[in-house]
Parts: sequence; structure tokens; C-alpha cells
Amino acid sequence: MEGVVSGSTESGAAQPLTEFQDRLVAWLKAQLDVEISLDELPPDGGLYAETGASQTVSSYYDKTALWTIPVLFLSKNADQKAGMEALSKICDFLHREKIYPSGESYSWKDAQTVTQPNKIGRDEDGKYLHSCIVNCKIFF
Repeated sequence: MEGVVSGSTESGAAQPLTEFQDRLVAWLKAQLDVEISLDELPPDGGLYAETGASQTVSSYYDKTALWTIPVLFLSKNADQKAGMEALSKICDFLHREKIYPSGESYSWKDAQTVTQPNKIGRDEDGKYLHSCIVNCKIFF
């Protein structure tokens, strides 16, 4: 289509999934003082998040739906305990919250930890790798 930029709507509004990702990491930074990359796991260590394949929970006649969006969090840290604790802090916070920040294009309803933080390996540089998954329910 001429005049339509990929990833945007004709009105220029944000897409629900990209807006959700951006707000998620900004909210975690504000609440927990953690830096989370959406681009890649930092080579020197740090945190990374990505959304997985979403699934419809409920669909409505007006074509809106409630979706489960799995969010994979990864940690790379030279200190095994610190890497595990960073992810545990995120999981505990998201799982126990009762009110989530919604965006302009979606409404965030819930978050549940489905895979607790666990060690997934060790990188070539000796840093420990940990992961966890939180299912977030958003409506749009």
C-alpha cells in the first residue's frame, strides 16, 4: 500500500505489541531500577526481554481479543547468584502486582510467572545465563 509505513497504522498510532514491550521495560526500570534491552542480550552482561508467539484467550464480536503474550527474560552475569536474583525480582514483581500500566493501543490485565528463573548455561566468557518466562495478558 502506498503511503503506509510498515509497523504503523494509517492513523500513526502505536501497535499494541511494540507499545507493550516498550512500556514493560520502561515500567520495570521505573519500579525496580533495572535496565532491560529489547535488542539483544548485552555481551558484557545484563538483562534482555523478548515476546514470544501470542495466543488468543478470548475473542469478541467487535474483533478485539484477550491475548496471552509470553515474555522471555534472559540474564547474563559473572555472578551466578546475582543473575538468578535479578530475574527473580522481575518475576516476583510482575506476578504479585494487581494493577498494570496500559497503553494507548492495549489494556494490560495480568501477568503470571510460568517458568521460574533457572540456569540455562554458561557463555564462552564464563558468564552465567539464566532465563524465565512470564505470561502477560493484554487486551486489544
